[in-house]
Amino acid sequence: MEEAWQRLLRDALAVLALPADEQAHAFGPACVACELLNDFDHARSVALGNARDLSEDQRGSLDRIDSTMRAMDGPDFECFNNEVVRRQVWQALRELAAAALRAFGWEGVVTRPAVEIQREVWSGPSSEAEQQGHRPRRRSDLVVPPQEDARVGGAVPEAHIVYCESRMLLDRGRYESWRDIQDAYPDYKASLGPWSEADIVAFLADDFGVDESRWPFTRRAIADFFRSGERLLVCQEAETRL
Repeated sequence: MEEAWQRLLRDALAVLALPADEQAHAFGPACVACELLNDFDHARSVALGNARDLSEDQRGSLDRIDSTMRAMDGPDFECFNNEVVRRQVWQALRELAAAALRAFGWEGVVTRPAVEIQREVWSGPSSEAEQQGHRPRRRSDLVVPPQEDARVGGAVPEAHIVYCESRMLLDRGRYESWRDIQDAYPDYKASLGPWSEADIVAFLADDFGVDESRWPFTRRAIADFFRSGERLLVCQEAETRL
């Protein structure tokens, strides 16, 4: 099973390798330069702190990106000026990111831009390993200590987070890729996972903060859902808001 640091790093590299025109629209209203730089820096730190067997080529590919970023001049990362990604240094970063993706065996990733899942709340961008059918999240899944997962037949149960026009839900159905989820929901907007209970809790804490009153699902609701035989957990409050 793919580890959280891998999902995080792959997201950061995939977006960093995009053409300039796609990068300029990848983060919605956020500052593109800031997001690209900060996401990679965070992902690299998490990877180096958690990966046990990085090869020399993999570690070197990350170090070369880091060195190039640290050598950038102020005008190269002017905040909220999305035209900066057309500068030569950003082209060099795109080439280095593409090389890093190859070093990690992620050449076939598909990158999807950010989507507004609620008013002024954005999810993404994210990458998908086409052959695996997973859509990882760009932020760290390591910010919350792992919780005990209910296991069925020795396997950790997983669920997709699904964003639709009218609701947000957890879906424990088995899907080959996000395209199958899209077919299942006519008002589909985006999806994440499949993730374990601990991964979903970590994502919500990262995305919504530690105050569970802001979460679409509480820890208890998620725990009860994973220990039940139910396939879906729907956020009724999200239905009211949207």
